[in-house]
Amino acid sequence: AERAGLVDADYLETDHLEEREEGHDELGPGRDVVEHEGKLRSVPAEANFIGLNKADCGLTPIACEVWKDLIFINLDPKPAQSLRDYLGGLATYGDDYPFDELDACVSLVVPEVRCNWKIFMDAFQELYHINVLHRQTLKTTYGGRSNPHGDPLYFRTYGPHRSLSFGFNVEHPVGPVEQMSQRFANDLTSSAAADLNRAKATPQAQRAGLNPSNAPNWAFDINTIFPNTLWLAGHGAFNIHRFWPITAHTTRYEASIYNPRPKRASERFARELRFGLFRDTVVEDVLNTELCQQALLSGAKQQVYLQTGEISIRHHLHAIDRYVRGEAAHV
Repeated sequence: AERAGLVDADYLETDHLEEREEGHDELGPGRDVVEHEGKLRSVPAEANFIGLNKADCGLTPIACEVWKDLIFINLDPKPAQSLRDYLGGLATYGDDYPFDELDACVSLVVPEVRCNWKIFMDAFQELYHINVLHRQTLKTTYGGRSNPHGDPLYFRTYGPHRSLSFGFNVEHPVGPVEQMSQRFANDLTSSAAADLNRAKATPQAQRAGLNPSNAPNWAFDINTIFPNTLWLAGHGAFNIHRFWPITAHTTRYEASIYNPRPKRASERFARELRFGLFRDTVVEDVLNTELCQQALLSGAKQQVYLQTGEISIRHHLHAIDRYVRGEAAHV
């Protein structure tokens, strides 16, 4: 809920199911009425409830903080640290990123991916698979002779969180439709040399803290917020990816792609073209990771080897292992 410029959160739960109407929440079948401030306003047949104190029956608050227009909740009633302390150096890295300038959002949701959440999240933390799995969609955008295996340009950890950078293939051949799209919009799938040169050294990019290694062919930074959120930060666009465990073998995937609000039809066309490309690459990732899940469940192999280019996955598994062992996920 947002009131007077403040944001807070509550469990929207009583003993009844939820129904909503303008100005308040009705939690029925008994239709208990809860104001948006979380206070219990009225109860049908209230006199029949002996000793009822409505002041004690409002919605239970959830710890909630905001960083850079992103809302975080913590189900711990008394969090051991503030959001800022939890994010640590990752917050410092992103403090100057212009989130508020990228206010047009397109969302993609896959309600159920038939694999463990970590497996699907791993697919977004490395480019080792790009040249094979995405050869019909991304083609050689991030590969090429100079970096055939999609090795990262930069890697850094912030406690359980991490940041890594990837680069474009400057020799990637750009087709006519892609060229037209790049005239009107920046995005994480851009690869033309002119777009590269605009993005890598502009005052906006420097102010945003992007490209920490100052790589000349920088494409975007992937920032992981432990445990299940990825923030892909580029010049003129960013993505937020969330991986929600449903069961040990199924995952809900949510992606939000942010760009500047289109001012002309040409900019809208460019954005829709890029989103279509993103959607198609996600479909390829879904199919592949579901096959990976089947292979793991077969038990044929008892170990998985990770190479140096998959360092982000290695760190993610290390952070999860520490958390499962009861070691605090603090920075």
